[in-house]
Amino acid sequence: MPTQDQCPLWLDEKQHETSAQQLSADFHLPLVHTQPKEGLYLAFDRIGLALCKVGSNAKVQVDFTSGGTQHRRIYGGGEMITKAVNNKQNQYVWDFTAGLGRDAFVLANTGMIVHAFERHKVVAALLSDGLKRAQQHNDTAAIIANIQLHPIDVITQKDYLTGFDQKPDVVYLDPMYPQAQKKAAVKKEMAFFHELVGLSDEGQQLMDIALTHAKKRVVVKRPRLGETLTKTPPNYCYAGKSTRFDVYLPTQNQVDRKK
Repeated sequence: MPTQDQCPLWLDEKQHETSAQQLSADFHLPLVHTQPKEGLYLAFDRIGLALCKVGSNAKVQVDFTSGGTQHRRIYGGGEMITKAVNNKQNQYVWDFTAGLGRDAFVLANTGMIVHAFERHKVVAALLSDGLKRAQQHNDTAAIIANIQLHPIDVITQKDYLTGFDQKPDVVYLDPMYPQAQKKAAVKKEMAFFHELVGLSDEGQQLMDIALTHAKKRVVVKRPRLGETLTKTPPNYCYAGKSTRFDVYLPTQNQVDRKK
C-alpha cells in the first residue's frame, strides 16, 4: 500500500512551479517534473492539486465552490450532522479526521469554528489546496475563515493539543470505513483513498483522546447499520437512510481531568 512518501507531486504546468514547490515543502512531498508511470500521484496545474492514478481518468480534488458542496451550501444539507454536533453560532469544534473537509465545511457554514486535523500528508495537501482556492472565492471566503487546518496525527502528537488556549465544545470523528456507493466516480474516489490511507483501526485511541478533550460531546459518523466505533454504546444517535451520528457525552471524571 502506498505511503505519503511514495506519492510524488507532479508539476503539470511550469508556470505554477512556485506554488508546487511550496506544497512540496509544506507537506514533505517529492516534487517531480515527469509524469509517474505507475501508482498514485499528485498532479498540480492551473486548476489546483488533484490525486490521480496511472491508467485512470478519475481524480480526487477538494472543491468547495461547485458540485455537491456548493449545492449543500446554497440549498441546505447536512442538517443531521449539525443537529448531532448541536448547532450553535461560534461553537468550537475539533474534527480529528478531516479528510477532504466536507463535514468541516458544513459545520463552518453554520458559523461554527472548526479546527480540522488530518494526519496523512497527501490528504492534508489536497485539503489545504482546496481551502486556499475557496478562500479566494466570494461565496465561500467567509466560510473558509472558520476553518483552520492542522496537518498532524492527534494520536502520535497528543502534546500538540495541549497548546490550545481553548478546549473544544465538540470533537468530531469520521474514521475511514467501507461504503457502498452507486456512482462510479464516488467509488473510484473512495478506492483511491482506501489504497492511499487504508481503513482506520484506531477507533478506541481516537475516542479516548476525544473524550478527554471535549467539553460537551463527541460525535462519531458511522454507516447506518454499522458497528459502533468502540464497544461502548453511544448516549444517543441521529440516524438517516445511509448514515448515523453516534453521540457520546464525557463523564464527570473526564471533565475533571481537563481542569
